[in-house]
Amino acid sequence: MGAAATGLFYAFVEEDDVRLVCVEAKEAAPLYHGSVGVLHGCRTLVLQDENGQIKPSEAIAPDMNFPGVGPEVAHWKNIGRVEGKTASDDEAMEGLKVLAKDEQVTACLNTRYAVGEAMRLAKELGPGQNVVLLVTGKDDIH
Repeated sequence: MGAAATGLFYAFVEEDDVRLVCVEAKEAAPLYHGSVGVLHGCRTLVLQDENGQIKPSEAIAPDMNFPGVGPEVAHWKNIGRVEGKTASDDEAMEGLKVLAKDEQVTACLNTRYAVGEAMRLAKELGPGQNVVLLVTGKDDIH
């Protein structure tokens, strides 16, 4: 989770009645499974071993296959403002089907991890409530 999540969440950080939820790839989830460390000069949440060595991350989405999370998002999680959730690669592929079939949207893989959680939240919140899903561009567009 980096610049895109930070950009979306920034407007809502002070709005206590808005839930902020990040969905990460299950095998590349520093927000969910990480611990405080330093990566690329930033103190943040990092997938690391007990010696501070970076652990590998695994995700079919290139943008999700990263062992660290943006320091702003890590801070918001630390103060209890952001919730971290995970989704499997299989769930991301189901998200692809939902977006393509039901919404006619072709989004990059990292968006697809969050589709199932967005649908679950919509059911939990019920009619008349809003869920915003950050949809980012397609991976293979250069």
